[in-house]
Amino acid sequence: MLGDSHTGRGGNKPHFADARPRMSWTVQLLRGNEISVVGLQEYEPSQHGMFTSMTGGSWAVYPGLQLGRKGVRNSMAWNTSVWDLVEAHTTTIPYFHGNPAIIPYVLLAHRETGRLAWFISVHNPASTRGPAQHWRNQATAKEVALMNQLQAPAGPNEPGTPVFLLGDFNEKAEAFCAVTSGAAAQAANGGTASPCSPPGNTGIDWIFASTPGVTFANYVRMDGGLVNRASDHPLIFADATLEGEAPTVDAD
Repeated sequence: MLGDSHTGRGGNKPHFADARPRMSWTVQLLRGNEISVVGLQEYEPSQHGMFTSMTGGSWAVYPGLQLGRKGVRNSMAWNTSVWDLVEAHTTTIPYFHGNPAIIPYVLLAHRETGRLAWFISVHNPASTRGPAQHWRNQATAKEVALMNQLQAPAGPNEPGTPVFLLGDFNEKAEAFCAVTSGAAAQAANGGTASPCSPPGNTGIDWIFASTPGVTFANYVRMDGGLVNRASDHPLIFADATLEGEAPTVDAD
């Protein structure tokens, strides 16, 4: 999202517009590209208020400010006309200097089909403070372990629940190889896990998901225009098909 603090007074991105017009452009991009669930990083308390106001209650956010100001920075958001919340949880990963950062994971039910999926929003530390590679390795290992835990079948004849791992990994090939090999996962933009061969159209932002269980199509890495005015990262998104039979779930 490019946090409000980066573009406000004393921020390190003064050439960007303030957070309010940037949030307006972000909402416009989500709606214009028919995105129904999104992982948010660098999402600050002021921006949470802007987002909920601009979407008029049509989107839900977790954790938002439910866990205080630190919990909001990595949030999951979804269009409530498309998805119902079934479960919401958080865990932590090591961030700068190993300090814990909260990351959310939510179980959503697709309203039309009843299919379930877990979504995790993460932001691993960049190489700007301390031995970031060390902490990134630990963070990715925790994310892979969580993905494996969530997608594990409940029983010997039970299918696993698809899991999506989304966010800014601050790594390219290293993140791809670690996640796809460690969690039997795929990237929305392709590549192969064994031998590890990342896709060509890549950056440090990734959409990973379980395989089998999910089929991706129409991956887009959008740059320029409103995207470059709203954030210092591209907008990446894809269509995903959840495979298998839909379970019976009470999502009320």
